[in-house]
Amino acid sequence: FPVNLLLALQCGGQLYTGNTANMMAAVCEGRATPTDMARSLGLSWMGNLLGCVGFAVACKYAGVLEGGAGHLAAMTLATKTSYELGPLMVKAMFCNWLVCLAVFLSMQAKDMTGKYLSVWLPVSTFVSIGFEHS
Repeated sequence: FPVNLLLALQCGGQLYTGNTANMMAAVCEGRATPTDMARSLGLSWMGNLLGCVGFAVACKYAGVLEGGAGHLAAMTLATKTSYELGPLMVKAMFCNWLVCLAVFLSMQAKDMTGKYLSVWLPVSTFVSIGFEHS
């Protein structure tokens, strides 16, 4: 995940989860309107959804999910869909806070080393703690 987030940010992409904080900050600072925020969040959500679906279709077509990888994906899906909603939402909120922190810090970094570390540390933290992102 850190590599994917770093690549998306460096290529000018917008990850919906990180975009939620960025757009709210822009509205609060008067640099964007609520309409701008709604448009940006809607477009980034649709783009992220289309990217995920496209990636899943490509993996299926290419046979990436055959064998052990497919079994691991199925087991992960079964596990993640069995969690209770309340604790899952709390884990997701803390996780998104760390993702937003990673996006914010990467925008502040002056060089690639700083960007890499600013994304890697918060993401590694949420993975280590066991917060839920997907």
